[in-house]
Amino acid sequence: MLTVSDLFELKKAEKMIAAGKISGKGVEDLKKKGMIRSERQYMKGIDKGTAFKLKGTGSKIYRTGEADATGPISFMPSKGVFGSSPGQIQMPKGSARAARKTQAELGASYTPTGLYKREMPLYRRHEADEIKMGLGREKREANLAPIQFKKKGKHLATHMSPEVLSKEKKLVDYTSRAYGTGRGLRRMRQKTGEYDFIKGMSKRQMRKMEDRAAKHTDEQTVKASDLRPKLRKGMTDKERYKALEDYEREHDRIQKNIPYVAKLS
Repeated sequence: MLTVSDLFELKKAEKMIAAGKISGKGVEDLKKKGMIRSERQYMKGIDKGTAFKLKGTGSKIYRTGEADATGPISFMPSKGVFGSSPGQIQMPKGSARAARKTQAELGASYTPTGLYKREMPLYRRHEADEIKMGLGREKREANLAPIQFKKKGKHLATHMSPEVLSKEKKLVDYTSRAYGTGRGLRRMRQKTGEYDFIKGMSKRQMRKMEDRAAKHTDEQTVKASDLRPKLRKGMTDKERYKALEDYEREHDRIQKNIPYVAKLS
């Protein structure tokens, strides 16, 4: 059993590895001496923490064919007139070839099947953080306002907060340097620019972005609901048709503008 002193040294070594302050040879030496956890132990610890987060949010993990095409994805718990549904994380059922192809199209190299499967605990934790962060925002702002990340007008990802990416990066910084696991995920985020976007961003700045997203979503939602077709008495059928067409066009424009967008460079 690890003593307090052992835990301190373990955490210290993990932080130094994550920061890139220990060489690859140094990491291997630490492994041989048993001074850092094996990949299996570390990933098991991540999954244990993920299970704890999911239990706290009343969410579950499912393996679906849909996730083979989209990659891992999460859905918030919902309450409605006809009952409530728990939050859920959908994970790939197979090798997720289609999802990995999409990753490659974003600019990252194609992640091999074996490495992708080894990275699943990182993906599960990311989605669990999305749900937990979303619930926290609902309590704080009473508005679920996801943030869309776009690059050159192309939609790349949607996150509840930049903090989800920050938490993921801390894990990936360590696992990719200690075990090689996380390299596929790191390559993808580096190519999209998501990791660069959050670089140096404080928690306060992240909260401000969440607040801007909530305010923007509120304003656009109200604008969409208040919009009415400009109809008046005595209009010809042609004028009425054009007024309805203009209304639909403007309504669609507002709807598309509802999600708050973070532009990546």
